[in-house]
Amino acid sequence: MNSNQNAQVMTEQNLSPQSAAKVLEFLLKNGEKKAALRLAEVVTESFPNEPFAHFLLYQAQIHSNLFTEAAESIRRASVMAPEETKFYVHYSRALHAIGRADESESLLRRELRHRPDWNEAWFELARSLGLQGKYDEAEKILYGLLARAPDNAFCKHQLAWYLMHQGDLRKGQEFSVGLRDVHTWGARSLNLSRPIWDGKECKGLRLCLIGEGGFGDEIIGARFGKILQDRGARVSMVCKPEMLEVFRRVRFFDEVVSFADFDKLQFDAWLPCLDACAILGLDYADLPQEPFLSAHRYYQKKWQKKLPKASLRVGIRWQGSSEFEGEQMRRVPAELMFAWSQITGVQLFSLQKPLEGPLPKGIIDLGSDLETWDDTLAVMSELDLVITMCSSVAHASAALGRPTWVLAPLMPYYIWAEPGQKSSWYPTARIFRQQRYRYWDEPCKEVAQALSAMMKQRYR
Repeated sequence: MNSNQNAQVMTEQNLSPQSAAKVLEFLLKNGEKKAALRLAEVVTESFPNEPFAHFLLYQAQIHSNLFTEAAESIRRASVMAPEETKFYVHYSRALHAIGRADESESLLRRELRHRPDWNEAWFELARSLGLQGKYDEAEKILYGLLARAPDNAFCKHQLAWYLMHQGDLRKGQEFSVGLRDVHTWGARSLNLSRPIWDGKECKGLRLCLIGEGGFGDEIIGARFGKILQDRGARVSMVCKPEMLEVFRRVRFFDEVVSFADFDKLQFDAWLPCLDACAILGLDYADLPQEPFLSAHRYYQKKWQKKLPKASLRVGIRWQGSSEFEGEQMRRVPAELMFAWSQITGVQLFSLQKPLEGPLPKGIIDLGSDLETWDDTLAVMSELDLVITMCSSVAHASAALGRPTWVLAPLMPYYIWAEPGQKSSWYPTARIFRQQRYRYWDEPCKEVAQALSAMMKQRYR
């Protein structure tokens, strides 16, 4: 059933929003996002004064990564039906997705004055506070919710970040284990005939490490193959097809396949990448420190010829995938990065892909020519430094062992939650942290100062 057919069905049958909800759920469950969006648009056009119609449109827009439009749709629904509490919760989530957690906080505080026992709103308030760096109040709320509902997986998921932020990786990871049923952090729910490895003796076992989440998550998880190999296991990995050749060069994998060929693998037990750290019982001090990715020699030679010489060659990336719900929180204004090109001796290379507009004079575009991950790794291996917001580029550069500076938001991904400028995950990474919600001026100024100091050292 395509989007045009859905629209026709709605026109001819004049289904109510409540009836259309079942069709929408079916379409979204089967990945028919365009059809679901068109269906919801037709419903809203047919029932413009029905709050639930706007709620359906919000759901379709969220699944299509139209976060700004989704926020407006759910706002309309909440205005039309102020007694419908779930609309406010969804509105607050939409505000988080478009980088307006401060507005979400105000909304939720207002509603909680009238409904002080509304646990779901308290949870969203904790999220709003955390995103703004108001950690103490957020953590207090979460522990209060957990005391009332000890099995609340979402609460544990949020508290896991705070534990890691306080330096307790082991306990933080323990809090995050078993959350794949609520799809946190991109966790996969897999129905496999083989068991998840229990973390005990693995000498002689064939263990399969299964990638989850985005490209960065797969890079994060790949490192655990070394520990498994050191303990005597034969290790294979399942990953996205784009990463196949990259992981096939990792020395501790016996075999690497994509999910399309998953059924061809022979293994005794498996580990989900996002749970591997907890299953292995690791703390920050136990994380492998050596680089584990490498650039392909052919691509290295290709980019050695293409890259111009400069005193300090610096790759920059200021935004990630627009499909990531937290994109607005990690995106850095490009002009703040472009200003670094004025530092004597610094040559900036854009690793941004795709570009949304022309680059200022003097900044060289490389992103448009990065056709594969092998291109990206080869380029970064030839640069002196990579400076990026929280993205897969940060993980790839640091996993190569290259100097990597990461601009981290107030509540960054769990890898960067550990306090301070250094990272136990990547010895060559240096973290520049956001100090004020929505503003990146301070960390970008710190980067400029660090670049200037680096150039002074080179000119001595």
